[in-house]
Amino acid sequence: RDGATIERRRGSISARPSTDEAAEARQARAWLEAARDAFAEALRARGNHVGAMEGSAVVATRLGAHADAVRSWERAVRLTRDRDAEEHLASAVAASGDRRRAVTLYEALVLAEPARASALGALATLYDAEGRADDARRTRARATFHEWVGPFTVAPSDENVGAVTALAPWFDEAPGGDAAARETAVRTALERLGAARTPDARALLAAFAWHHSHDAMEAAAWSALRSHGPDAADTLFLLFERARSMCTMRSSAESLARVHDGRLYAILARALPRDTGPFPVDAANALDLLGDARAVPLLVELIQRPAPAAAPDNPLAASGFAAARARATLA
Repeated sequence: RDGATIERRRGSISARPSTDEAAEARQARAWLEAARDAFAEALRARGNHVGAMEGSAVVATRLGAHADAVRSWERAVRLTRDRDAEEHLASAVAASGDRRRAVTLYEALVLAEPARASALGALATLYDAEGRADDARRTRARATFHEWVGPFTVAPSDENVGAVTALAPWFDEAPGGDAAARETAVRTALERLGAARTPDARALLAAFAWHHSHDAMEAAAWSALRSHGPDAADTLFLLFERARSMCTMRSSAESLARVHDGRLYAILARALPRDTGPFPVDAANALDLLGDARAVPLLVELIQRPAPAAAPDNPLAASGFAAARARATLA
């Protein structure tokens, strides 16, 4: 009743924490102190071991020993000149209470690496604490821009940052404010990007689709991106390759087919035989839209392929294959 509980059931292990929070905290601190001592021993044996320095700094932060963390990160930065270490140093300095030095470190970091969204966000928070509201707002907008555009190369111009400022709130968990006004702002931004016909506009539309809202706004983004016609093909290929979900892959393949980019055929031809799972790319439908007659034998082969043996523990496999044959038949 009082200790941590481990259960094993059908090959799965589950753990529930103890109900004694004080005992859990004591145990956690004991482990952190043991880690601190182990890192110190490693550094005594090899004073320039960067991994031990960084581990020591992380443990010091967890233990609230911020001055020790700052010293460890300073040593790591001197040895490596690594940007991640520089950001950790700035964070440790901020945690130690030296806000002015932290601002200086973050400003130098984002000057060297302007797209580092996490550093920009931390810097905006420090600006807020210093009462620099305008600097905080501009810096937070840049942080949102670089975090939000994901794998797409977009110039951080005032216009593009403004577009992201309008689009990104659509994905907030608790946006608040006037929902109707927010929806109007998003629709207006998507329409402008659809009409812009520039590489940046296409990348921003792709970023909106990449974030994957599963609603009418996402459909509007895909429609605006397709309205760029063949000019959108390279962006759509990038979206297909870097998709984080099968839905995005499916939509980008369908969009490429609708703009009739011939490069798509080779990808779909490879994908079709394996597109038989419960969450398909729907290569058959994309081939249908592409309209390349070379697809006919591939579709026939899939239709005539024997169904896999039913697996009692995996009923989705059989239904996925049946659905794949139905899609191929329609195509």
